[in-house]
Formats: sequence, structure tokens, C-alpha cells
Amino acid sequence: MKKEFIKGLLFVTALTIATPVTTFAKEHEILASSDTKVISEKKIEKLSDWELRAARYEITARHGKEVYSEDMKEYFEGTGWYQPVETYDPSCLSEIEQQNLDNLYRKDLSRRQEDAKERFEENQRISESGDVQVMSSSYVYIESPLYYEDMVGTWVDNTDPDHPTVLKIREDNGTFYGHYSWFTPGNEIGIGFANTYTEWGKWDGYLDVTCENGYLSFHNTTDPASTIFANFQYDVMNDSLVEISSYGISHTFTKDDTFEYTL
Repeated sequence: MKKEFIKGLLFVTALTIATPVTTFAKEHEILASSDTKVISEKKIEKLSDWELRAARYEITARHGKEVYSEDMKEYFEGTGWYQPVETYDPSCLSEIEQQNLDNLYRKDLSRRQEDAKERFEENQRISESGDVQVMSSSYVYIESPLYYEDMVGTWVDNTDPDHPTVLKIREDNGTFYGHYSWFTPGNEIGIGFANTYTEWGKWDGYLDVTCENGYLSFHNTTDPASTIFANFQYDVMNDSLVEISSYGISHTFTKDDTFEYTL
């Protein structure tokens, strides 16, 4: 099948970036019309857990966004139309596509939350017999999946908007890295000129996503053998990353790929 590309122009900080949008046979889609009309709640409810994930990712994959999980990558590479590009930008999504993404994500998250609650409550019931140890509430978080596709991006602790802490997670050939920093108004010597700010910290490190204890371990350099700077635990009930640091620092990050620090 011949592939055709339509180039859409995206204007980002005075640069024009071409993002290819691929046309393809609709039989290779989970939700064929998710780019042109809002998908009903009834139709979303009928999707299996796997279809729910695939339906979310195909909306952005049409525009060239890469998928990272092995099962999703295998599926999309088999469609014949999936072609990831480095120039993908979320601003290329239409209002309809963004609404469908939000609705699909909320349904996916609610299912994971329900599953986590059921497993935790079952443990509480069994533990009353004394045969097993009572699990702490952290079990809910540790045993709940955070998919690679949802992990990659910008996570922000914006408790203090003037001094936000930011964790940016990226993937490179199957390896994950983090960029950890925080922002303050003014320059590095503390003088607050108009519209100036400083990014502090700026750790770039290897991110171990395979830990058996359920943590994302962030190393203080890109070398996997380097010291662990901080651990992050996914809290499915609040859809956030909770920092567990050996330095006594604690932050709660929520995903915000549109984050920009402005004064």
C-alpha cells in the first residue's frame, strides 16, 4: 500500500517544524474516527484494557509520536502506517483528538485505580486470618502500572509556582533518562531582573525502570552504575510520581507536557 504524507506547519518559537501525518487503511485502527469525532462513552466502555491503551496511543502515533512499550511497539510496527518522527509536537493535535485522549486516559486510569483498590481490599480481608502480612497502602502504588508511554514527558511539582521542581523523562533506544531541576526567579547571584530566572540542579541521569520494588530509580549520572540520587514511586490513586530521596527531599510530581516556567 502506498503511503502518502501531508505536512502540517507548526510554529514553535519562530521555528517552522514539519510534522508528517500519515493516511492509511482504517482497518488497522482501534478507533478509526478518533481524529474526526468525539468517541462516545459507551464505545469506550466496550474496549478491553489493551484496546484502551492502543486507542490512546494511535491518536498521537498518527502524527508520528513514538511508542515505547514492547507490546505496543510490536502492534504499531505491524500496522504498515506507523512512522515515528523526532519532530512530533503535541500542539499538532486537534481539540477533538485531545478530548478523545483525555476521555480514554480517564477511563484507563479509573480501571487501574479500581483494580488496585480491589487487590488491596482483598489483602486486608485475607490478612484478618493472620496467614499473610497486612500490606501497607503503598502496595496500591507499587503494584499499579505506569506505562512507558505515559512515563515519558514532563512531570512537575508546582506546589510553589515561583519555585517549581521539574523531572523530564526521555527514552533513547530503549534506555530511559531523567533531567531533574528546579526554578527560581532572578539570576544565579540572586538579583531579580525583570523576566529572569535560573534553573538549578540540572541533574541528567540514568533512570532504572526495572526495579523489583516498584520504584523508578534516578541515578546522578547517565552511567547505570552511578549512585542513585532519588527514587520515584507511582501513585495510581493520585496519578502522580512521589519522590523518595535519600537527601530528605520529597516532591509529588504530576504530568504536564505543556509546562513552561514563566514569571
